[in-house]
Amino acid sequence: MIQTPVYFQFSEPWGAMLLGTSQDTMAEWGCFETSFTMGLCSVGIETDPGQCLTLLNANGVEDANGEFEEAKVGLAYPNIKCTDSQETTLNADQLGKITPQDAVARIQAAMADPLSFVLLHVYLGKEAHACADHFVLLTDCSTPSWKINDPEQGAILLCSPAPGFVGYGATPEACIYGYRRFTMTPSPASIELQAAINKAFAVTDAKHQQIDEFVAANWPMLVNAVTNLGYTDTDIVNYIYGFTHKGQKIFNLLNHK
Repeated sequence: MIQTPVYFQFSEPWGAMLLGTSQDTMAEWGCFETSFTMGLCSVGIETDPGQCLTLLNANGVEDANGEFEEAKVGLAYPNIKCTDSQETTLNADQLGKITPQDAVARIQAAMADPLSFVLLHVYLGKEAHACADHFVLLTDCSTPSWKINDPEQGAILLCSPAPGFVGYGATPEACIYGYRRFTMTPSPASIELQAAINKAFAVTDAKHQQIDEFVAANWPMLVNAVTNLGYTDTDIVNYIYGFTHKGQKIFNLLNHK
């Protein structure tokens, strides 16, 4: 499984970098950009906040006010697109709002897609931070408390009866002021690989030999996915096969090529 790193917006060497042509630094206002970077890593794009911001700045994704322009993200990352951007009724400053309950349902659906990641817009409160608005990367919504990578606090729970940050609530519905979903477009080679593997999965458990024959017949394509598409052996197995006995069989073969 792809491991998502925890990055902090104030860390060096990127903490002092400017957002776009503004005078705002990553350390002060770069929660969105740092969370976006962690999201890229979660879908297999290896980078860090400094490398990411350099690309965003060079391609005009950051505007003159240091704001991330979602519609322009493809200029820096051609295979990444913002596919859903919403604010909820908790946010009194935004129009076009949906209910927190609707947001939770949409976010859970997005998190079921291995090629998508979600940034949550949360309200921290000025008592705790200079900035009331804050963005974090959602890493797990399978438990009631939800797990996040916060670019200021690290890997923590979003929900808690005694929240560590002002503004965090006891439920996701009480925390979410908005969200941004980004989706990676798979390459043609990975689409072809996915189709071939789906075909292999169609065989019954009693026909394990066909799994072996599939791997032998499609070995060049599997090797290409591992070596040229940026996946590791473990990534490709976890992403496509999952933790099953068939997946383990392919895992063993991939690691003894």
